[in-house]
Amino acid sequence: MFFPTRAGTSTFYNPSTCSMTEAEPSPWFYVNLLEPVLVQLVRIDFGSSCCGRQPATITVRVGNFRPDMGQNQVCNKFTGYIEEGRPLFLPCARPMPGAFVSVHLESNGNPLSICEIFVYTDHGKSLTRFI
Repeated sequence: MFFPTRAGTSTFYNPSTCSMTEAEPSPWFYVNLLEPVLVQLVRIDFGSSCCGRQPATITVRVGNFRPDMGQNQVCNKFTGYIEEGRPLFLPCARPMPGAFVSVHLESNGNPLSICEIFVYTDHGKSLTRFI
């Protein structure tokens, strides 16, 4: 799934500036970077809170496999509470090469709402240096 991009950041869910999946067991979004880059950090701006009183598990994956994002390497995993308008910063354990960055929510039928995803990389370093 792709989501619309816009200028600025959002602090609350708005259907015109954020996306929301259907309520499903494992909703996800992905970003196609068009070419492999070294991903160092991913920032996710959530559009709405998730999962009530239950902590959510968010997994960020980076790699070149599409459509089966589950084959891509795990950049980072977060278990905790997702709050509307509060960004989540997930640094990769090490710079990871990939053209696709995906965000997966392990839930019991909750939707995933994302306003923006920021992918931080260093284009100055050679990709072959890290492979």
